[in-house]
Amino acid sequence: MIYLIDDKSNRQLDYGWSKQRFQQYSDIIMPIYLYKEIESKSAKEELFSNKNIVLFHESFFDNTLNRHSKDAIVIRNKLREFSNLNKNFKVIFFSGSKNSRALNNNIGHVPVDILYQNLDIFIQKTRLDDSDLRYLLFGENYKVEENLLNKLQKANDSIEDSIIQTPPDSRNLIALTLQDEIETVFENAIYETFYTDKKYDLEITDDYLSEKTVEWFAENKYDNIFIPLCFGPILSDYNGLRFALHIRCSETPNRLKNIFIYSFVNYEDIIDNDYFDVLKTKNIHLIDYSKIAFQNSIETQHEILRLEELPQEIKKVKLNPPRNYEGNHSIANEWAIYRWSSAIRANDDEIESITSKVNNQIYFKYLNTIFPKSEVRAFPKEKLKIKHSGQQPKILYIDDEAEKGWYEIFCTILEDNNKLDFQYLDEEFNNRTRDEIIQLSIDKIKKDNIDVVILDFRLHPDDFNTSNISEVTGLRILSKIKGHNPGIQVIIFSATNKVWNLQSLQDAGADGFIVKESPIDSINNNFTFQVISS
Repeated sequence: MIYLIDDKSNRQLDYGWSKQRFQQYSDIIMPIYLYKEIESKSAKEELFSNKNIVLFHESFFDNTLNRHSKDAIVIRNKLREFSNLNKNFKVIFFSGSKNSRALNNNIGHVPVDILYQNLDIFIQKTRLDDSDLRYLLFGENYKVEENLLNKLQKANDSIEDSIIQTPPDSRNLIALTLQDEIETVFENAIYETFYTDKKYDLEITDDYLSEKTVEWFAENKYDNIFIPLCFGPILSDYNGLRFALHIRCSETPNRLKNIFIYSFVNYEDIIDNDYFDVLKTKNIHLIDYSKIAFQNSIETQHEILRLEELPQEIKKVKLNPPRNYEGNHSIANEWAIYRWSSAIRANDDEIESITSKVNNQIYFKYLNTIFPKSEVRAFPKEKLKIKHSGQQPKILYIDDEAEKGWYEIFCTILEDNNKLDFQYLDEEFNNRTRDEIIQLSIDKIKKDNIDVVILDFRLHPDDFNTSNISEVTGLRILSKIKGHNPGIQVIIFSATNKVWNLQSLQDAGADGFIVKESPIDSINNNFTFQVISS
């Protein structure tokens, strides 16, 4: 039996997997959306049975509905341990944050879109008693890896023996992979090798590529950089394309240098890769897997890429947000947390995690390059002082993403620096209807005699799917507050900058707006400073 453990049915619909479609395969696959469905002892025994296959979304236990006494990482490790001890029990971990695939015996890792894209063929093959996990990773043509490995071997067998002499002042770095048998190309080149180990779960992650970019390119300067198209446990991920983008989008002395991606496959083999467009940018080239191609590359004159040209060049790469983000709203939210926390020196575990993402994830690095960000100005503590007269005001913050860093930021401003009475609605929003969220908010405001409300615009997943602004939870709460007491000051805190949204909120009585900063806003040196001041 296949157990598909994924908390988001909306995500499944996006990939064409409705409840009706799952019903067609009910004899072989069981989707699980809530932990309580597998919480009982009998359910767990049934799940952890020999020959079962578990497809597990890595953020399943991050959902408030599925909170577990054990940390989500601990649970994933337990699944791995059980799989290692029971070779007929198979596990696939999938996530929207994954960019590459990996397979180690009966344990695999795969991006979320790849899993749902290949799920149909995997189910059909499993019905025929052929549950090879490679169908989930590669689809029906799962032998693509074997074919690439054969091509690589032929390329290695035909590589020339000669060593190419280069001008003494030519500085070159050649990256190798464990599958390569290229030894010395240029006598005076610097050689580095991609190694993967258990630290990275045998995946080529953005963290790994960011680390290599700093390790190899932060100090020494090169004229030309040569990287393999295929490296890592899965050759057909074509990680050289992604690594080239990391180099361009990282602030090192080598970000503008010539990049040559040496390859034993053709353009048509890689055109569907998410990072193919990097080959459309200036001075990034796909070259043959031969020493003569290396030589021709350094002997050809290339027009210099200048820093001021870089944003326009990188815009040629049409990169979508990671699949674990619900559009630009989530991107802007994390970006704003990063900028604000840097300015006012707020920090907690969530803020540290977001800071790491901004610095290492290729999508954020890509945005940083397209919209070159200004440095975050430190916000003087004296500027955070808020003057008020009379009784100490009571402030309530209502946001479903408060715990992602915003609560700590507002605590720093309002409580730590101003000793104000600051509270936030800590009810678990994810398991509430929109009507329940509204009622909880109004009850809290009445009970605690709140003076100022900082209110997020969208507080429920359905708020992102409605075209009728009057149905959005934040607007409905605003209207209820003003109906109860127009004197309560309501500040809307949101990533929305659409004029019609702001106009509707203003018409409903909003007393102010704070717009969550998006990457394009950060081009302005003063934006973060001005927004925090307001």
